[in-house]
Amino acid sequence: SWATKWDDLAGEISSPEALRKLEEVYGSPLNVDLFPAIVLEDRVDDSLVGPTARCVLALQFRALRDGDRFQRIISNSNYFTDIFCSFSAF
Repeated sequence: SWATKWDDLAGEISSPEALRKLEEVYGSPLNVDLFPAIVLEDRVDDSLVGPTARCVLALQFRALRDGDRFQRIISNSNYFTDIFCSFSAF
């Protein structure tokens, strides 16, 4: 869902100072640019990124994988490790 009030972002960005500065610069949560929001967003579990960046990265990797017509052929060979091939689960 869309954040329409700054309080809506409090669960995603835990720094009150960061929220205050975003409010000064953007006025409304609907105006916040993607990059600053991703940088300020709290990390998810033991990852290095927050939920928005995680989603964007997953979509990008999926697009790269699906756009590679040789990916399926190579991933079924013994050339790559099981860990590498597990990325095809995206």
